[in-house]
Amino acid sequence: MSLMDEIRKIPPVTRFLLGSSLGITLPLLGGLISPYPIFFDWRRVRDRFEIWRAFTSFFFAGSGMSLIFDIAMLYRNSTALEEGHYPRRSADYAYHLILSAASIIALNIPLKSPVHFRQLLISITTTASLLNPDGQASLFGLFSFPQKYFPLALLAMDFVQGGLVLLHKQSRGLLLATRYGL
Repeated sequence: MSLMDEIRKIPPVTRFLLGSSLGITLPLLGGLISPYPIFFDWRRVRDRFEIWRAFTSFFFAGSGMSLIFDIAMLYRNSTALEEGHYPRRSADYAYHLILSAASIIALNIPLKSPVHFRQLLISITTTASLLNPDGQASLFGLFSFPQKYFPLALLAMDFVQGGLVLLHKQSRGLLLATRYGL
């Protein structure tokens, strides 16, 4: 089996999410591209028509161990949604993600959040958790609990890492998934 065969096994929307995330994050971390044109700036989108910022802001996945953890979680939860809730309906799943992304941007314009990856990830994770509440989830392989509590565990981690400001920003993904996700 070649690497391309393994990549082709990943459902198409999930493959796009992973490819875009790695394609934007790795060159940024390697210093090959400047971070400024990647981040979301509403004034530049509105006044200078830099519409790519609305797209790229969802695909900077951070750095360090959280990058590995978040990419693995994106793969797991997005694949579960695309194969479980949206089997052979990848276009419906893509539409769901577009609506979620548009809502995340609309809610974050007043907050001036430059990166929306984590909020989209929490939205995907919350939707997957709501659709499979009795499944088991694990946090770093250390703690196991019902999947319905996994989004709350992620928000607790965000609170520990960044305090109330980060928790406030990241909770948008949870809010959107519970409101519009199903």
